[in-house]
Amino acid sequence: MAYQYKKDNSQIEGFSMDKEVALRSLLFTLVFYLIASPQTADLFTSYLPRSVDVLIVQSIIFSLIYYLVSLYL
Repeated sequence: MAYQYKKDNSQIEGFSMDKEVALRSLLFTLVFYLIASPQTADLFTSYLPRSVDVLIVQSIIFSLIYYLVSLYL
């Protein structure tokens, strides 16, 4: 498949992806991977009372990080 480019290097035909969307996807994938890891769950379990579910805490932390990063990026 031949690709045609404009003078500003933006792609006319073929597959194109916005770099900002790709970088945000990668960032939030890594943040989710870090928060959802078993080591992080063990860390939260050691600091939280037994009545608090770790998955809820992980979800809240991911939501806060997502919100703050979306505000400033």
